[in-house]
Amino acid sequence: MVVRASGADWETIGVGALAPFVVRGHAVLLQTQAAECLSEAAARWLVSQAVALVATDARTLGEPRRLLLEAGIPIAESLTGLEALPPTGAYFTAVPPHAASGATPARAYARVP
Repeated sequence: MVVRASGADWETIGVGALAPFVVRGHAVLLQTQAAECLSEAAARWLVSQAVALVATDARTLGEPRRLLLEAGIPIAESLTGLEALPPTGAYFTAVPPHAASGATPARAYARVP
């Protein structure tokens, strides 16, 4: 699921921007074009919704990334091409190098059926 927040009036994505979406078990891709994009409350909400992954085109999710990682939710940052994806229906994959652990670059791609 792609949440498009670029050009929005807020500095970070909060729960209000995410709550209208059914995200449980889904990868959530945040198209923001911002340097840091996720509020701590939004990160806690995503954890409570048991999302599969959180990804963004922003350089970083900011300090809330720690909450996601501690909950075992993988993250991907600095993505490109999110504008080409439909809001729902794309299959997103992020593949780390073999035997990688911790923070590591990954090859991320989406497939539209």
